[in-house]
Amino acid sequence: MIATMRGLVSPRPVTVHNRAGEPLTVRPHNDRPHRTQWVGGPVAHTFEGVLA
Repeated sequence: MIATMRGLVSPRPVTVHNRAGEPLTVRPHNDRPHRTQWVGGPVAHTFEGVLA
């Protein structure tokens, strides 16, 4: 989610890699495209909250 904070996530789906090298797809939420991102891929931990 650092990419969102740094303005690096585009309005279309983007593939990024986590520290383990696994691909994750980050895409905007349809109802809140400028505030919420969906992350899909193999994850061990989830986060729900606000980036400040």
